[in-house]
Amino acid sequence: MAIWEICIEKVLGSEYWINVYHANVATQAEARATGNAIVGVERGIHQTTVGFTKMRVRQVSELSGPGTVYPIGL
Repeated sequence: MAIWEICIEKVLGSEYWINVYHANVATQAEARATGNAIVGVERGIHQTTVGFTKMRVRQVSELSGPGTVYPIGL
């Protein structure tokens, strides 16, 4: 297992912000699936008030690089 950082960007009007989560899973695909599950739960909370723009997934390591950015439909 590895620790993965999942950054989810949100928007409300002209304001953007990022929430950061960590997941202890084996692969980047599992980390992305965890991020998608988080987005699903948060969409239920925010309804249509807050938009979700993108998600960045990277392994937590000094050597891992910037990670991969995946678009999320608003």
